Amino acid sequence: MLTPDLREHGKTSFWPDPETLSHYDQANLARRILDKTGAETIDLIGDSYGGSTAIQFVLEYPNMVKSLVLIEPMMACFLKETGEKKALK
Repeated sequence: MLTPDLREHGKTSFWPDPETLSHYDQANLARRILDKTGAETIDLIGDSYGGSTAIQFVLEYPNMVKSLVLIEPMMACFLKETGEKKALK
């Protein structure tokens, strides 16, 4: 089991400009961590902010995810990042 800290959380280094940090960036960080382990497929669990990152991870790397569990993902910020305006009204 891996429980990585995302950028701006825990002991992971800070992002140079927090205003530009996206779930895409966080998903890529998770992918780099997984690449170092040699994992080919994973069961992915995301909670709150991590839930939105988990959704982005699945969108970027669908073949790596065997199962996905989301616990109260922060959808408003995720939808804003993806340019979804209609659902935010």
